[in-house]
Amino acid sequence: MPSKSDAGRTSGLNVAVTGPTGAVGRAAIDALERSDEIGRIIGLCRRGGDPAAYGWTKTELRQGDVADPQAVRDLVTGADVVLHLAFLVLADEDEGARTNLTGSRTVFDEAVTAGVKRIVHVSSITAYGSPPGGGLVTEEQPLHQPGPGRPYASHKVEAERELEVHVAGTETEAYVIRPALVAGPAAHLVIRSLPYVRLGQRLPSAMLALLDQMPILKPVLPDPGAEFQVVHHDDLASALLAAVLGRGTPGAYNIAGPGTFTVRDLASALGWYTVPLPELAADAVAEIADRLPFLPPEAQWLDAARRPVHVDAEKARRELGWTPEHDAGDAIRETVRAHRADLTAAVDG
Repeated sequence: MPSKSDAGRTSGLNVAVTGPTGAVGRAAIDALERSDEIGRIIGLCRRGGDPAAYGWTKTELRQGDVADPQAVRDLVTGADVVLHLAFLVLADEDEGARTNLTGSRTVFDEAVTAGVKRIVHVSSITAYGSPPGGGLVTEEQPLHQPGPGRPYASHKVEAERELEVHVAGTETEAYVIRPALVAGPAAHLVIRSLPYVRLGQRLPSAMLALLDQMPILKPVLPDPGAEFQVVHHDDLASALLAAVLGRGTPGAYNIAGPGTFTVRDLASALGWYTVPLPELAADAVAEIADRLPFLPPEAQWLDAARRPVHVDAEKARRELGWTPEHDAGDAIRETVRAHRADLTAAVDG
């Protein structure tokens, strides 16, 4: 008897993707499109779009909301694999909860009901919190539910737990990919999340670009002295492809490229300045963030930066056959070059 996912079958796997037009989504679909093992891709995004604009030939883009059960039901019907990428990072609590929690719950529920072979969910290394003791964290490290002032990490933890509940006792496999900070020419979040840039978005692009060329007006970034892991979006996409194809065993996988970067490295690439931030001051900021959970996302970045988690990605290399092609320095430099190109285009335009 054919399964529910046999409807509308093509040669190769049918893959349903949420959040296909974000930075990670575009890189992931590029990788899926190149694979001979993928037959058809259907993406669900708020604004829809023309696949040809991205150079895609196997992909159909549908307009819809991940929190809408009917839209998700239509998306996953006939799918072998669901790749869940839709997640808001810089959003207020209510908006973020609707997409990140209600949306994830809807995707998992409809995917399991449709009888898909596997769900690949993108989480984050922020789900670990800041484990004591230092060292590299493996996938066996328990997740840490943060306080109300950190909605992104909190939502990642809750979404993982929802997925575990939904697939328990079913034949649907679950792969959870936990990437480090994502960078690359299409992923500007590492720059856009900085307070200066978030505030600068209220200025015309041309004015911001001109200010960026004036040394006396260059911004200063507080530097907590910590080192951060990063993964290039193309390297993350190769890990996602491996999970979609069912490489390795179902479960959680840390994804982080070689090397680390610091706030000083980022500021240097941007042509900005840094000022050392004593640990005591960083702790004070964290205390304020804990007591004032209504702070906007751009005011919380320093708390997240004070003790970043470092993960061991050896399991992904061993089981998924994952081999990153970009180190942290490469990824950050590509991100900065793309950011500068956007500013230059704003002035020239």
